[in-house]
Amino acid sequence: MGILKSIWRFFVPRERTLIFTSFNSDEFVRMKNKLIQSGIPHRSKITNWANDHGGGLQPRRMQYDIYVASEDENNAVGTADAK
Repeated sequence: MGILKSIWRFFVPRERTLIFTSFNSDEFVRMKNKLIQSGIPHRSKITNWANDHGGGLQPRRMQYDIYVASEDENNAVGTADAK
């Protein structure tokens, strides 16, 4: 049954809630480590907001988002608030 459930979740993911957004990679890594240490399953999305004008002097702008399942939202928020 576990294999079928895994296949089902791969194709039909559970609803997820955005709990963290940052433009700083260090903050993103700290938050991911907190969730991993707490055993909370999560997904990440990294978006590159760089201009594709070939070179330029502007630094790359990356947005880091972390999502958790709806049923884990309260635990994740508690973990995020913990120092």
